Amino acid sequence: MVGEKAGGMAANALASKVPFGGLAGGFMKKKAKESAAIIAMGGNKFIKKTSDQSFKSLEDYAVFLQARHGSAPDFKLTLAAAVALYPDLEHKFAGYIKKAYRKQGF
Repeated sequence: MVGEKAGGMAANALASKVPFGGLAGGFMKKKAKESAAIIAMGGNKFIKKTSDQSFKSLEDYAVFLQARHGSAPDFKLTLAAAVALYPDLEHKFAGYIKKAYRKQGF
């Protein structure tokens, strides 16, 4: 949470000093939040080194999350942590899951 706020403030400050910064501000905020979350978790190398899973795409990761953790009572927290690392997941998760169900004929 702190990293997210700091990233957002840094992006706002930079956007105010860069020509056309307002247009890039949303992208910069998103990247700053993503970077802050990755740093808070130990960095990309640490995450890859300590992870027992590897995914070719964000879609594969979304389907894994749903299949492995979807029925857990704290799934919303799991998904929130994943979205902190991969902000694009927030708006694409539901579509990825629907697509996976369609592939399986459900």
